[in-house]
Amino acid sequence: MSEIWLRLAGVVGAAAVGLAWAWAARRRAATRPRKVRMPGLGPGVFLFTSETCESCTPAREAVARHLGSDGFREIVWEQEPAMFDRYAVARVPTVVRLDAEGNGVAFEGVPDRTALDRIGGP
Repeated sequence: MSEIWLRLAGVVGAAAVGLAWAWAARRRAATRPRKVRMPGLGPGVFLFTSETCESCTPAREAVARHLGSDGFREIVWEQEPAMFDRYAVARVPTVVRLDAEGNGVAFEGVPDRTALDRIGGP
């Protein structure tokens, strides 16, 4: 009987390690920028959100603290779904910083200090 418990403990332990690794990888994704091209938006910082997104409120607050409430433009899925399609934004929240030509970087998830530093400031 004790062999069954040892095997069960091994399976549970392996599952816990896998879940911890997946959680850590997802956390890192928010601070890892990806290059984007979004011509037509103009230069600046853009926050893609949804009205039903629980993570969007803390993302909005973090970006507003870092840039000020007028330092970015929020694009809400329910109000502008065509923008999400046009620029292939599949996850919210997504923070994007663009130059005048529409080239830039995007961060998915609630931005942490590293991501906010990469976004820049006023």
